[in-house]
Amino acid sequence: MSLLIYQRGLANLLGNYFKTRYWEIFIMSTKKSEDKKIFQEFYKSAPQLFNDIIRAQRSEGLAFRGVSRSIENKPKIQRVFDNKFKLTVDCSKNEFQMLNDFYRLGRPYFTVNYDVLDYVACAQHYGVPTRLIDWTRDPFVALFFAVYNNASPEDDIYTIYYANRSEHTVIDRIYNAATWFEVESGSEFILKYKSFIEVINDENKFRECGLERRKNVEDLGIIDNCNYNENSLLFFNPPMSNDRLIAQQGLFSIPPSLKNNHAADDIKKKTDYFKLIFTPGFRDDMIIFLNNMNYTPTRLFPELESIGNYIKRKYVK
Repeated sequence: MSLLIYQRGLANLLGNYFKTRYWEIFIMSTKKSEDKKIFQEFYKSAPQLFNDIIRAQRSEGLAFRGVSRSIENKPKIQRVFDNKFKLTVDCSKNEFQMLNDFYRLGRPYFTVNYDVLDYVACAQHYGVPTRLIDWTRDPFVALFFAVYNNASPEDDIYTIYYANRSEHTVIDRIYNAATWFEVESGSEFILKYKSFIEVINDENKFRECGLERRKNVEDLGIIDNCNYNENSLLFFNPPMSNDRLIAQQGLFSIPPSLKNNHAADDIKKKTDYFKLIFTPGFRDDMIIFLNNMNYTPTRLFPELESIGNYIKRKYVK
């Protein structure tokens, strides 16, 4: 089946599925010029929107994040401690302590020798709150996470943020240890991570590291997916080391600061987004449609615990 036939077929299916539904969607652009917009300013039908989402899904280099509340753009560790203390605190030391404990206690279970950021991603995967913020390469995954868990979104709006990774800084490991770290290569994991955080908070040093790496790679004639851009988000491409990351087509952004609303503000300022407004009934239909496209909790969280929670949610109201 050709992609064109598939796309037309999906558009017809969408038209039949949503033709009787009332809904509204509008786009708000934060920085792109009109000719670079991926999505329209306003949609009158669901098939039009979904056709653009399909095109975005086929585009190389895009990252998406779906949220239903503005607080969800804060790193998970910040949400945890803000909620605990009812105020905004710098919880970097808390993150370092928890990651150190995870590394120390979990080390017997690691079957491979991970890079520093791989350990952080692994810790978050197993429930340790960190500064890593989840993104996906698949816009339908972002749409699923925006609408699935919350029937009453903030201001009745679901938001999908999206960014062209070529306009941001992208890494898949911490490069050039001699430059990035002021500690010896054999030092403890947490000291390396702390040094990395210090570097990305130092704009000049971070620029130096990024430009040095770019030159070294270009000198070798290597083309990869990593790049450096000033005044941008920092994306981390983790290795596809677990089934959940693979299913969700996951990647992360790494905010340098855990103070105040810096991380959430950066996402809003440095990416585009579109907002969805529709009735609660349409949300239910949207979830059913995504499930029919195999965007389900059991596929996106392919673990026995998640399957159990899905069955409980399905049958125990």
